Amino acid sequence: MTSEIAADRLEPVLAELRQIRESLADFVTKADLQRELAEIRTDLRRELAERETRLVKWVFGALLAQTAVIVGLVTLLR
Repeated sequence: MTSEIAADRLEPVLAELRQIRESLADFVTKADLQRELAEIRTDLRRELAERETRLVKWVFGALLAQTAVIVGLVTLLR
């Protein structure tokens, strides 16, 4: 009989503990944040590398165009 009374009193406490555990499952852990930051860093590095490549291509293209203009002006003014 004593165990039945204890079980009746313990059941609401266990239910509340289950509810608390379920609500804590939605929190973000430190490991989750570190993984997310690592992904962001990787994406940023890739994007910066792509932009750097495009910039280098544009600079070489502009240098080539500038050289062509200078060569054209020199041949015109001779």
